[in-house]
Amino acid sequence: MTPVVASYAERFADHAGHALRALAERSVLVHGDIRADNMFFSGDQLKVVDFQLAARGVGASDVAYLVSQGLPTPVRAGHDEMLVRGYVESLAECGLDDYSFDDAWRHYRFAVSYLICLPVTALMSWESLPERSRQLCLTLIERAAAAIDEVDALAVFE
Repeated sequence: MTPVVASYAERFADHAGHALRALAERSVLVHGDIRADNMFFSGDQLKVVDFQLAARGVGASDVAYLVSQGLPTPVRAGHDEMLVRGYVESLAECGLDDYSFDDAWRHYRFAVSYLICLPVTALMSWESLPERSRQLCLTLIERAAAAIDEVDALAVFE
């Protein structure tokens, strides 16, 4: 983790409220735990399960979680903007054309920075976690920190 991201993590509580306000600027259904093991594909159909963390907010937060923590860093790196553009274009194709790339990119960066809290929170039960879960937490934190750094996510707080 870079010193800038480590410093942010130490002051996370100072920024969380600002991020949460930004992530509530739109009101769409957000899955809240969108990851590969909650997604099932059949041909070109996608089915999503496990809506226990569903909420209303900006859809870019689901994109941010899936991309920043769900993809290995070498696969994600350099593709964030393209993936967010694809998300905005898909919305527009469905008739939802009031969400600009600039707004989605800003929300994406807020979400990437905020969502580091998910794997970090899991660390509170470190002692009781099986080794596989421990390694998963560390991997997700590593991916989240790399994404925060690479998309200059912390600049949204300035």
